[in-house]
This record gives sequence, C-alpha cells and structure tokens, in this order.
Amino acid sequence: FEKVFATMSENIILMLAYEGDVPIAGALYYKKGDSLFGRYWGASKEVRNLHFELCYYQTIDYALRSGVVTF
Repeated sequence: FEKVFATMSENIILMLAYEGDVPIAGALYYKKGDSLFGRYWGASKEVRNLHFELCYYQTIDYALRSGVVTF
C-alpha cells in the first residue's frame, strides 16, 4: 500500500464512514480513466447496511457525478 500511495495517489478513491469524528469503515478503489476498480472493504465496527451504503450506494453516486462508466 505504501508503494501504491506513493506512485498513484491521484488514482485512489477512498470512501469513509464516520461515527462523529472517528472513521469506522472504509472502501478503497482505484480509478483509471473512466473506470473504477477494487472495493477493498474494512470496518472497525459492525453497522447494519453500512457495507452496502459505502461500497455500493455512495460509490455509484460518486461514479455518476465523476463520469465513471465502468464500476
């Protein structure tokens, strides 16, 4: 991950979910052109439906707003 962040940080999309000011879950994607790859998920707390909200709904919203064609 250090190499990825050092060499292609402009291609990283990170969706985070917070509880107050504390991040409790995240989904990591890589963007190339008009495509979005990945969906590496992690969470420190189980919250009902959070996986779908963060990994799908929020990311689809981002894709539509950003011109992503392939997800």
